[in-house]
Amino acid sequence: MAYVATGRVASEPDFHELPDGSAICTFRLASSRRDRCGNPQTEWFTVRAVEDAVAARDLARKGAHLTVSGTLRAAPRESGTAGPAGMLIDSASVAAADD
Repeated sequence: MAYVATGRVASEPDFHELPDGSAICTFRLASSRRDRCGNPQTEWFTVRAVEDAVAARDLARKGAHLTVSGTLRAAPRESGTAGPAGMLIDSASVAAADD
């Protein structure tokens, strides 16, 4: 089952073409919602698009409103850092969200 997140792009996309001809695009996504008491909550995700890398690069501009679907998992922690590792969405699709 795919995880779906809608939010604002919080960083410029990082796009790389790999030697085998494939590409990868990563960016940060901030998804806001309200909890049961009505308080705003923001969840932060790192989105990694491989199959849809070119579309992600074209759509993911800082501040853009996107819907991302894919597999949700814990992001690997960088060595020497403290705190939670964060969440990673291995993206199956990236699309402009309806405003």
